[in-house]
Amino acid sequence: PLGRVVGNALEVAQAWEIINPGSPLQQKNWAGLEDYMEVTLELLVHMLRLNGKSSSPEQARAAACRSLRSGAALHKFQQMLLAQGAFPYAIKNLPKHLPRASRVTLIRSRRNGYVSFVDARLIAEGSLCLKVVRKRQEDGVDPSAGIEFFKKAGEQTRSGEALAAVHSTLASL
Repeated sequence: PLGRVVGNALEVAQAWEIINPGSPLQQKNWAGLEDYMEVTLELLVHMLRLNGKSSSPEQARAAACRSLRSGAALHKFQQMLLAQGAFPYAIKNLPKHLPRASRVTLIRSRRNGYVSFVDARLIAEGSLCLKVVRKRQEDGVDPSAGIEFFKKAGEQTRSGEALAAVHSTLASL
């Protein structure tokens, strides 16, 4: 997956960290989210070009980066939340107000080595079991459920090191 998380609340919290100029993630230049940021910036470049706000891809990319770094993107996101009925106190520190899973289960490496492959199909199937996503419209969704990845393909791992965390409210995990 792009980024480090799958799941509604986890993805919103990750997005918050990305657009918040004071976040540790942004201060580390989005380390570990390079793939996610590349796609995000490319989409922003196209949007800025389509609406005539930028005359070149380079100008659009610079404007998108300025918006992220200055807090303008965060401010716009907060305005969107207010327009959708969010409480003003909640938009100041949104991650504190997101639903949290009652259970977090760590998935640990069994040996030293490297993560060779991350199976997107298995992630999707696991997400379905956790109720992160639904198969049919009438199926329920758990906004607190999800998977948090600590390692990506190609990264080194040690025996016993956490590879991922499964966030769930299901007692069967």
